[in-house]
Amino acid sequence: MAPWVADAHGTCLVPPDLAIRIVQETPLEFLAIGIARSRVDRIAETAASDWTGMSDIFKTTDPALAALSTEIRRSMIAEPVGTGDYLDALTDALLTRLVSWHLAPSSEQIDGPEMLSPAVARRLARLVEDNLGHPIRVTGLAAEAGLSRAHFSRAFSHRFGMPPRDYIRSRRIARARTMLTDTDCSATEIAMRCGFATPSHLTTAFRQELGLTPTAYRRALNTSVGG
Repeated sequence: MAPWVADAHGTCLVPPDLAIRIVQETPLEFLAIGIARSRVDRIAETAASDWTGMSDIFKTTDPALAALSTEIRRSMIAEPVGTGDYLDALTDALLTRLVSWHLAPSSEQIDGPEMLSPAVARRLARLVEDNLGHPIRVTGLAAEAGLSRAHFSRAFSHRFGMPPRDYIRSRRIARARTMLTDTDCSATEIAMRCGFATPSHLTTAFRQELGLTPTAYRRALNTSVGG
């Protein structure tokens, strides 16, 4: 069993029959896609003539892969019926991009003296989780980390894979999704408890993140469970 440290917006391609143990220090949502090895090889051979296959875990952080994964997730949630061909096309695009990164991986960014340590990252993540229903200021998080705001924003983005404000919004949406799934709370109460100023702000955030409204999200889940 191979260990893997998960990164925000990171993508990991695991060969068949290889188990991994995930070590994650902060909240993170995973999208796991099982793909037949024959399909991987077919797409890879089309994308690169020097493809020889993979025997080890390959992981990377790439905006294009993140965007494709986000669209796959959005399509599965917002359009649960009749999306087979579209999802197949997205998967092929994702595989093509993965092969390109596997054959020519980018250099990893090296931590410097102003990067966030794992301990500080855990403390910041807990601080955000404990205060999602209240205003969270980036300057306050920077002070907690002992960095100036400018340096903090760069360090935070490197550690978490997104700027502080985007991370805070993503955690608020994650909590709202949990409440929509597990409770009968109204949109007004969910917005308040998740740190959105009004239900309309919650709806806007949901549309930007998932492509549907909170009401449609709850209805889709209920339909899926009921079906």
